[in-house]
Amino acid sequence: MVAETDRHGLDDLRSARVSKAAGLTTGALYSRFENADEMLVGMWQNRVADPFLSHIRDTVRYVQGSTPSRDAVLDAVERPSPLLKLGAEFCVVASRNATVGEVVIPAIQGTFDELGLRADCDPLDGGVVIIAASAAVGTALRSIVTGSNGNWSSSLRALRVATSRAERRAFTPEIEDVPPSPINTGNPVRDALLMSAKRVVANVGLQRATVSRIARRASLTQ
Repeated sequence: MVAETDRHGLDDLRSARVSKAAGLTTGALYSRFENADEMLVGMWQNRVADPFLSHIRDTVRYVQGSTPSRDAVLDAVERPSPLLKLGAEFCVVASRNATVGEVVIPAIQGTFDELGLRADCDPLDGGVVIIAASAAVGTALRSIVTGSNGNWSSSLRALRVATSRAERRAFTPEIEDVPPSPINTGNPVRDALLMSAKRVVANVGLQRATVSRIARRASLTQ
């Protein structure tokens, strides 16, 4: 499964290809996994979760400054392994596949909680966790297309230095910091279209947010 998804992606996992590569019959495969979603769950739990979540922890701890300045994580962000790429892809699939999401999302949330990212955490400490974890997942996801992430070790070092020098400062938001709601650009037609687009995208997603849907919801012509 790992080899097949590395070549074709999680969305194109095919039982026939997996069973052939494993030297098994399709029946033998389905005697172990009920369907393709269960194959994905099994692969996440048994092969992908541990190295991927460890990579997130290692990246965050490196940026926090709690591991050596020359750490293996620097190589990992520049040249993510196939399992790290799969882990990042699982994060994407989990947002639209309920079965996969049931195992992936709690695992990610539990890792964040372990790293101190909680509702009552210090905002600066929480921000460091978010930025470092985003770097861990983002570089793995990017490498699916690019193959590697040149100079990202330098970027991670820069984040580590910035974290060590960051200072907490009091902040009182001004009223101008809050965008107007509802949208008020001064043009009522533009306002209606922007509000309609916002609602349509929220309901059906970006790919299905057609011009006709946006116009119809705004009570305007195309």
